[in-house]
Amino acid sequence: MAKRLTFDEFRTAIRQRTMPLEKLPDYVDFDPNSPIPKLVFRADALIDQPPPDYDVDAEIYRMLRIINEERDARLETFSFVGQKRVVAEGDSWFNLPMFIRPPAIADWIERNGRFRIKNIAYWGHTLQRILRDKEYLKILTKEKPEYFIFSAGGNDLQLGLANGSYIHAYDAARPVDQYLTKAGEAALAEIERGYKSLFTELSQFPTLKIICYGYDYPRPLVKGGTYIGRYLREKRIPDDQMGPIIASMIDKLNDVIKRATQSTKIHYLDCRRVTEPYTWYDDMHPDRDGFFALAVKFEDMMNRLP
Repeated sequence: MAKRLTFDEFRTAIRQRTMPLEKLPDYVDFDPNSPIPKLVFRADALIDQPPPDYDVDAEIYRMLRIINEERDARLETFSFVGQKRVVAEGDSWFNLPMFIRPPAIADWIERNGRFRIKNIAYWGHTLQRILRDKEYLKILTKEKPEYFIFSAGGNDLQLGLANGSYIHAYDAARPVDQYLTKAGEAALAEIERGYKSLFTELSQFPTLKIICYGYDYPRPLVKGGTYIGRYLREKRIPDDQMGPIIASMIDKLNDVIKRATQSTKIHYLDCRRVTEPYTWYDDMHPDRDGFFALAVKFEDMMNRLP
């Protein structure tokens, strides 16, 4: 059993990076009530209550970023770093805290060691948040990478799924590819505009090779439907219709992302069905083997680009 800590003890351990990563799951886990990945304190993990404005999710993300930056600095000093450089920006399909969840796509690319990667993805970020913060512009200017890989839009759709505005209630007469509401269609249009805005910004890096994709098909029934299935149940959608309806949503998302790349030098990567042979961790994320297969697909495209 883990030692219970006061909030100040926990905060100090995070700030000073003295908390062993393998001990973090004793104190935090993903919030089962959040529609997008967000770390919260475990019940009874602390002796006293944290202040209401303390964001443990953001603090742990910052700690992990610092740990990775310190590791990269050591590699820069003591190792051969001739690999081509990649900046990864996005969400949980690129970066998950590995002390709780399986390595995501960019995590695996880093582990595989064929590319030197700077991963600034944040598991709970939406496309809207990424475009607002624009951290990628600063990092791209500093790192001068050969490649920029991008994963976003899923959390934007997930929030609309959670509030019930993007999917129609079940109707046996409705075709599975017609379950997006007008609000859902508008969200896809906004995602397309967001990608086009991003690509316009990235034109200031004329030699940068950019790869984006539109996820693989989720599995709404895995682990009880923590992220997706529960919201489809609220729409009275039968279990056997959940997969096809969400697959249609992912197809439409891939369509708008692919369309946004047209008339640009951006490379769209179709990752649908890549994880089909493998199990999933939950209804939103593949498990280790699936994420590894996706990472290899990204690496293969980067290796093929002139």
